[in-house]
Amino acid sequence: MRPPRYNTTEMDDDFELEDGLPNVDEAHTIHFEQLKFDDEIGSGSFGSVYKGTYLGTPVAIKKIAKSEDLQEELDIFVQREAAMAK
Repeated sequence: MRPPRYNTTEMDDDFELEDGLPNVDEAHTIHFEQLKFDDEIGSGSFGSVYKGTYLGTPVAIKKIAKSEDLQEELDIFVQREAAMAK
């Protein structure tokens, strides 16, 4: 399966594409401005999940809720998401 082609009109000036894909330095960086939020599809203890698009590709976007223990919760969230990605 071929990777999707990205719509460069949705990119900011600091984000460059190489052959339709993000460059190596930006490959794991998602700029908030490149996300388009649609309807909320769920919520949980860490925040809400929205249907949306990233560079024209349909995605689920998890928006983390703010709290007083944000750093600790963020660390737990990142660990959980990393485990699910394996």
